[in-house]
Amino acid sequence: MFEVLEDGRCQAAVFSDFILESNWASSQEEVEHKVKQLCEQINCSVDYVVNVLVIQNCLSLQNIVDNLVQHYIGRYLLKLHELSSLTRSGVYRELGNAAEELKTHEYARLRDRCAQNGCTSCSEAKAWDEADQSSRAATRVLPCTPTQVLSKLLSLKFVNLGPAFFSQCVALAETIPVRCPLMFSSEQPSVLRHIAAKYPPKLNAEIKAHGPALSTGVCSIFLVPSAIDAVQYKDGDGGTIDCEQIPHLMDYIEKKGWNDLLQGSLIPFREANHDAIELGHSYRVEELSGDQMPASRRREFGYLALVQARKNLALSVETLVIPLERDLRGGRLVVEIFTRQSDDEKPHGEETGVRLIKAGLSFPTEEAPTHCKAALLEAKNAEAGVWEFGQAMDDPRLKPWALKRVLTLPGNFYEVEIEDGDEHLEVHIDNENRHLNEANIIIGESTIPGAQRGLFLRPGRFRIPKGNTICSYQEKPDEVDESRTFDYLFEVEGHGGRPVYYQAATYDGQNIGRYINQGGLYEGLAEMCLQSDVKTGHTSFSQKTVNETFAEHCNVAYKQVRLELQVRASRDLRAHPTEPTELFGNYGPMYWIKYVAQHYRELNHEEFLAKSVLWCLLSDDSCWTQQEREPGLTIPDDVRAIFKKMACPYKPSSLRRR
Repeated sequence: MFEVLEDGRCQAAVFSDFILESNWASSQEEVEHKVKQLCEQINCSVDYVVNVLVIQNCLSLQNIVDNLVQHYIGRYLLKLHELSSLTRSGVYRELGNAAEELKTHEYARLRDRCAQNGCTSCSEAKAWDEADQSSRAATRVLPCTPTQVLSKLLSLKFVNLGPAFFSQCVALAETIPVRCPLMFSSEQPSVLRHIAAKYPPKLNAEIKAHGPALSTGVCSIFLVPSAIDAVQYKDGDGGTIDCEQIPHLMDYIEKKGWNDLLQGSLIPFREANHDAIELGHSYRVEELSGDQMPASRRREFGYLALVQARKNLALSVETLVIPLERDLRGGRLVVEIFTRQSDDEKPHGEETGVRLIKAGLSFPTEEAPTHCKAALLEAKNAEAGVWEFGQAMDDPRLKPWALKRVLTLPGNFYEVEIEDGDEHLEVHIDNENRHLNEANIIIGESTIPGAQRGLFLRPGRFRIPKGNTICSYQEKPDEVDESRTFDYLFEVEGHGGRPVYYQAATYDGQNIGRYINQGGLYEGLAEMCLQSDVKTGHTSFSQKTVNETFAEHCNVAYKQVRLELQVRASRDLRAHPTEPTELFGNYGPMYWIKYVAQHYRELNHEEFLAKSVLWCLLSDDSCWTQQEREPGLTIPDDVRAIFKKMACPYKPSSLRRR
């Protein structure tokens, strides 16, 4: 790590790794020499053209490292203002005029060079310009296309040398302490974060203290307190962000004038630099080789892309959201999302887009930075995701942006036959209905007091018919020690009546159904207690009746399909146009009985959940058999004494029926 030096002139050591990373210089010595030159070069001239040349020299020196140059130019302009009788705006205006003069001069010089190199069009155009009016041809020959290209390149070279750019440079220079390395850049944030990781913690802390969001000159970076609450993916590269879950983000959106994108507190987004496989796209690939029977494999790559995106958030210990721009075509916010996981070497982790590309579930866009394309090469070498079928999957017809144009409706399919060297594949892509409902669910704060998170339908105008699969509770059953925990443990009856367990204690991106809360809990427990009270004439307890009471207040049901436990609509579900609609499922009375028996120490015995279950398990007035009371055998005597002589917590009039 670098030592923080009080002397602002000794910044060379601080910047050296930064600039080497940006290929500004080839050696450590050259870097230190150039940075010292910059740090000591504040000797302004009254001639504004000369000052523009100094600034231009800095820009051409480093090319990529705009943050260092902007910082230096800002200090240079402040010094120039001190030495000049002009106001700051006057300094900007004079420098802007000088930049225009330089642009004209540079254009003429480049055109002359083109003419000297044998370009006929440029030579004739130059000759026409230099000739006397009497000897000129009637029509001037236009300069050639290469000259026009050079002109455009020249314009790009000077594009920032205007008053707005100068103002920004000064603003940045005034914001940062003199001795601090610069955290401001027009670079892509992905590059910036990688470079910024080299800065000492003390410097990072000092820079962050300047405001709630870390400005990079073009972008702002927002720290997300809880990623799975704030960012809700609809597919692998887009979804919605809850602005209320990210401090200061709503203020940023309002300041930018992007309020029209908001849907309540939600704002749609798409991620920059990559395009993930669409949610419904399922691949069946047949390897055709000679006379052999084709080897066919099926992969739900679109669904896996969504699961991977959610998993990135679930595993993140620090998440950053970086708004870049407004996507005018789609009415969305373009963002980069960084997630840092516990095993990441980089201090700020990696973009979720890069993680998806490495998983073989997304493709870098044409304008993506180099590191995104390097991630694609890594995925190919690892044969991850779609690349398990070989390099032939790089066929342009299989790119996500191409498939979007041909698979426009659910149920569509598309077939491509590819021959690439020894590889001969037939690829069949379906746009399946089964996973499309996953785009319509989000995690949020439950409407049940004390239940924390719940699962909701997004606001909108859509319907999920009864029986349709909404999402997954767990992909396959687990071998679970029944005595260990009942948190998120779902029990179903398997073959031969043997119980099968699905454990969703940890969110992994796929088992989002774990966030569904119990519907009609009060009504179901009240029914359970009333059925169990011998004083009302009951002599046995029926789980079936209690389950029916629960189910009256639920809108989803659980169904085992092969190995997977799916969540399905138990009635027609209609989303509310502006408000999320919470989903409620039925855990069954046995879940709550075992849960309370295990957690009785943490539960408030006056709460209706604990009081209902413990009364059924322990009271002398309960009709439960010894076998039904078995989950409560480990409950100590002091708790037993509380409930042994207690009256039934409910009266018949307290049961609310529909």
